[in-house]
Amino acid sequence: MRDALLQRIQCRAEESDSDVVYITQEGKVLLDWTSEPDLPLLEIMSIGKSIVALAIGILIDEGKIPDIDMPVFHLYPEWYQGEKQKITLRMIMNHTSGIQVIPDGNEISRAPDSIQLALCAELSDVPGQKFFYSNKATCLLSGIIQHVSGQPLDQYVKQRLFSPLGITEFGWNRDAVGNPRSLGGVQMRTKDLYKIAQLVMNKGIWKGERLLTEGWIDRMLTSSEESRHKCGLLWWVYQDPLIYAAQGHLGQWLYILPEKKIIALRQMRSGKRPLDQVDEYKDFRELVKQL
Repeated sequence: MRDALLQRIQCRAEESDSDVVYITQEGKVLLDWTSEPDLPLLEIMSIGKSIVALAIGILIDEGKIPDIDMPVFHLYPEWYQGEKQKITLRMIMNHTSGIQVIPDGNEISRAPDSIQLALCAELSDVPGQKFFYSNKATCLLSGIIQHVSGQPLDQYVKQRLFSPLGITEFGWNRDAVGNPRSLGGVQMRTKDLYKIAQLVMNKGIWKGERLLTEGWIDRMLTSSEESRHKCGLLWWVYQDPLIYAAQGHLGQWLYILPEKKIIALRQMRSGKRPLDQVDEYKDFRELVKQL
C-alpha cells in the first residue's frame, strides 16, 4: 500500500515537471527522487519568508527585538502617523498589516529599493483586522533585521542559522540598492532545506544544540484567527492531520507532519515555467497526508 503511494507521488512529480521530491519518516528515507543527477541550487521562493521567521526568532531570543508586538515605528519613525503607527512586527509576519497590495507581480522587482517601497506604501485596510497575503509588507523585514542586528539579512542568517546547521552553499538575491530580499529570493540545495525542516520538527534543536527556543517555534506555528487558522508567523498550519508548512510559488513545498514524524519536500526550478503559471502538483500535500 505504502509502496504504491510512494510510486504515485513519484509519478506525479514526473508529470508536473518537478525537480526534487524527498520524503523521510523518523529520519529514514522513504523517497529520494530527482529529475537529473546534478541539479543547481534551487530557488525556494516564499519558503525564504519562513527562514526569515527563524531569524526573527533568534533575534527575539537574543533580546534584540523585545517582542513581535513591537510597533514598527520604533525602528521607522516615519510610520508614527495615522493608522501606520498601529502596525506591529506580528502583523507583518501574519499578513494583517493592511499594507496595500497592487496586483502587479513586477511592482517589487522593478523597485530599486524594496524596503522603501514597503515603507511608502498606502494602507488598504485597518492594521490587524484582515488577512491579506502581502509580499510588499514582508520586504520591510530585511530592513528591520538589519536595524536590530547590525548586519544585512543574508549575513545574519548565515552566521546565526546556516553556519550552525552546516549550510555553506546558498544564494540570496538583493534589490538594486543592495538590500537582501526578505520576501523570497533564496537558493538552496534540498539537503540543506531539509535541515531547516528538521530544526523545526525538533522544536529548535539541532544535533543536541538549541538554536531557537521551543517557545518561539510554538508561537511561529500558531495560526491566527484572521487567516482562518492557516497562517502562523510566515509559516502555514493545516489540520487533519496537523501539518506545518513552508511553501512558495510554482510548488516549492516543505511539509512537516509532527505526529507521524514525516518531512516531505518538493522543489521545482523557477525557470522551467513562466512565473504567471500555476503549479500542477497541488495534490502533493494530499498524497503525503496518506503516508
